[in-house]
Amino acid sequence: MTSIAISGASGKLGRMIVQSLRTITKQPLVLLSRTPDALIGVSSDVEPRFADFDEAACLVDALAGVDRLILISSNVLSPDGRRERQHRAAIDAALAAGVSHIVYTSFLKADSSPLSALTADHVATEAMLQESGIGYSILRNAFYDDLALQFLERADADGRFVHAAGAGGVAYVTRQQCADAAAVAVSDDFLGRRTLDITGPKAISMPELAALASACRGRPYTAVQVSTEELVEHMMAASVPAESAALLAWIDDGLANGASEPASLDFEMLTGRNAPALVL
Repeated sequence: MTSIAISGASGKLGRMIVQSLRTITKQPLVLLSRTPDALIGVSSDVEPRFADFDEAACLVDALAGVDRLILISSNVLSPDGRRERQHRAAIDAALAAGVSHIVYTSFLKADSSPLSALTADHVATEAMLQESGIGYSILRNAFYDDLALQFLERADADGRFVHAAGAGGVAYVTRQQCADAAAVAVSDDFLGRRTLDITGPKAISMPELAALASACRGRPYTAVQVSTEELVEHMMAASVPAESAALLAWIDDGLANGASEPASLDFEMLTGRNAPALVL
């Protein structure tokens, strides 16, 4: 029987993927983690194994007997190329171990996003997969719905939240939706190569987010559009550190330029289920 491995299995998304897999398949699961002891007792029919993407020598053994791998992008964000090296080590080990298919969690519009600093490592990893000869499913996940909550945290006491995203929308996804997509993609026996956009059912603009929040929370919210410079000043006046304010304004500018739209039907086509609507 085909054996499936999940990297980062002790993380939030990894654990959700394991739970989702157990609802749709009885295939053996190998749970890869730097802290495999934390996975003991998750289920009697899974096998925790030590795997550290910074220790390439251990990865081939960690993937022994594995046919299909979910490669959850590592959470290392640094300018020194470490995450790219980690992903290279994982892909090389998968090839050496005879893995036939890799499901990789990438980022929406990875190769064309105006938020290129966020997507550069994903672009590099996608290129590695394309050059490797291995079968793959690249899942380009949209922003998590956590981002919507962060936007609403900007709201003043009267419900106004200031933004610089213009008319740009965000097709928010939940982690569970991303977990379900990965679980189906790794267990559906697809042997070729595909790239899928995993998004919510609709790209929601800031004014639409304000209206939805008002309806869900029973209090008025209003989106107030400003320039990126004004947004930085507004956030710094609210005691947001200058570096964080600049980053958030940069994300807003990327959204204004289409970084997280349009919505896609790929989740529905992959899973046979509707993408969940945003809940606030």
